[in-house]
Amino acid sequence: MVFAAMNYPAIRDATTRASMDVKPLKKRGPLHYVNTNRLLRNDSWEIQISKTGYINEAGRCLVMHTEFEGTPTVLVLLNSFGKLTPFGDANRVRKWIEKGIRNTPTKSAGSTTDGKKTG
Repeated sequence: MVFAAMNYPAIRDATTRASMDVKPLKKRGPLHYVNTNRLLRNDSWEIQISKTGYINEAGRCLVMHTEFEGTPTVLVLLNSFGKLTPFGDANRVRKWIEKGIRNTPTKSAGSTTDGKKTG
């Protein structure tokens, strides 16, 4: 569903704005909306699409398409304990993944990941 939603520029735009003003009625002033995904206000995150929400079956949720160390990633967090927990969880997952990416040895031709020659 994340990839399907990314095909719609209006959905991508609306779900990645930190805030926006809309004027639904001509005779009234604009309404100011703030996105509930607070990570959108943090410049260190590259978020292409996101959705926060709550349903009884899954609790508080955060779904987003982002990048970790240049690697496109879909992050799905379900049943977070509190209102801010999904964002703390997302930051922790990001740190774990980025630490793992940096600590993963590169494999050159003719060697294993532990550096031993294969032949």
